[in-house]
Amino acid sequence: MDSRVCKNGNEKTVKLNNLSMLSPLLQFYAGQRQDHKGRSIQDIWRYNESQLEEEHDYIQWLFPLRELGQFFSVMNPTSSQEPTIPVLTEGDILVLKNADETSLFLRARILKSLDVMLHFYGFHYSLEAGRVLIRPAANFKDRSNHWLAAPNHNFLRITRILKCLVLVGLEPYAALFFRALESVHKKRASIVGDSYHYWARAVEAIDLDNVLSKDAFERDCRLI
Repeated sequence: MDSRVCKNGNEKTVKLNNLSMLSPLLQFYAGQRQDHKGRSIQDIWRYNESQLEEEHDYIQWLFPLRELGQFFSVMNPTSSQEPTIPVLTEGDILVLKNADETSLFLRARILKSLDVMLHFYGFHYSLEAGRVLIRPAANFKDRSNHWLAAPNHNFLRITRILKCLVLVGLEPYAALFFRALESVHKKRASIVGDSYHYWARAVEAIDLDNVLSKDAFERDCRLI
């Protein structure tokens, strides 16, 4: 399979081998398989804001975890059907943290999913003094009116996103997102409430200041 990935800001064509050896979840991420509803990852990336808000079973495919999400279960593992909710295995994590072209390609696609959700929440990437940051976008006030209210299922989604980024080796992006959420919490603490502590716990395994001070963004494609 020929696919395009980008490294250090440049695109190039590479040959991705052995995609058939990946788990069903990673095949979905590679664009080689559909989810339990027959959606490709590209289909989900094209969702409009209403679809992103109202549909509840795509976020587990974009940001899988080791454990099931709240209120969800998987199908019988002997079933030939796709699992309703995928689970990230240790083997998947090893693949995603690898340094080969397939792993770089898959992590770049996770960053594409992150980009979709950042836009949904009203954030964007900003380059300031040579540093990549995540900041509120021009439409943040409008977008936050849709999700920054308590109680809100988007708070659980954000926890999932942060956890997933840490699991798959994208700690710098988890740190960037968390720093942006910190600024939101400072202004809307009464709304965010205890969710902030879950967000902080999701990134507690990483040294936030250290990971952001390093040149940690070179190996992966920044889809900004």
